[in-house]
Amino acid sequence: MTNKNTIAAIVIGLMLVTAGFLAITSKKSPEVEKSLITNFEECKNAGYPVMESYPEQCRDAGGNLFVQIIEDKTINDTDSIPVPVSNDKEFNKPVTLKINDKVTFSSNMYVSLKEINDSRCKPDVQCIWAGELSVLLSVLFPTANPAQDTRLGTTNNKSVTLLGYTFTLQSATENSATIVVSPKESTSRIAGGYIVGHVDIGPFCPVVREGETCKVPPEAYTSREVVIYMSDKVTVKERMHLDADGNYKIAIGPGNYFVQIIPAGIGPGEKKPVTVKSFETTTVNFDIDTGIR
Repeated sequence: MTNKNTIAAIVIGLMLVTAGFLAITSKKSPEVEKSLITNFEECKNAGYPVMESYPEQCRDAGGNLFVQIIEDKTINDTDSIPVPVSNDKEFNKPVTLKINDKVTFSSNMYVSLKEINDSRCKPDVQCIWAGELSVLLSVLFPTANPAQDTRLGTTNNKSVTLLGYTFTLQSATENSATIVVSPKESTSRIAGGYIVGHVDIGPFCPVVREGETCKVPPEAYTSREVVIYMSDKVTVKERMHLDADGNYKIAIGPGNYFVQIIPAGIGPGEKKPVTVKSFETTTVNFDIDTGIR
């Protein structure tokens, strides 16, 4: 009986040892599989879960993380590279701009598109006014600082004139605008005439001794401007500073104008009427009283 029990115990022990060996061997088997995975594609093809990320990631049974390699395909894809707007533009030719585009004209004038406003009436909405697309331009002139903003519309204010330059909106979309910039026309100068004149300023010396002359300092002239108004006496047509001798000469188209010196002396400056004819020169002189006695 004892021998049978001993044999049975030995058999059971061998079975337990065998079962333990098989269990240990089965746990080590994934390591063999894990060692075969070296990149994302192998991990994905082996059936391990892929995380929805960019780039995608895959983690194997051993906890190793593999990241998808993204090839850069934009180097030779020239069609996807935006073409910058050329800086040097010509007058009287259409120029298409996108928001924040900036162009330069031959006179060193800079124009940039700041914004596009869409006020058009939406479908299925009753509107009193159909609305329009309007654009906001920023213009920096070589002789004026800072830059000036001006708004053009597809319905209202299609053209605006600033410092002799005309800005016209040809067309617009939600993303771009096509404009034409026209410079001052020289033909009006040829067909026009001139307004010339001299300004006397005084007195400057309270007491003038015999044999001495009282000279007017040049800055008394150069600090003043001659301003040409349209016939309404409000709209400024031209303006310029006097030279160091108190003289001025302005070329202007034919028409009726008013001339004023700013700043004046005592009291408001007089606005003198003047009529300009083609190929003729008209003289308008001024006397300014400084009030010095």
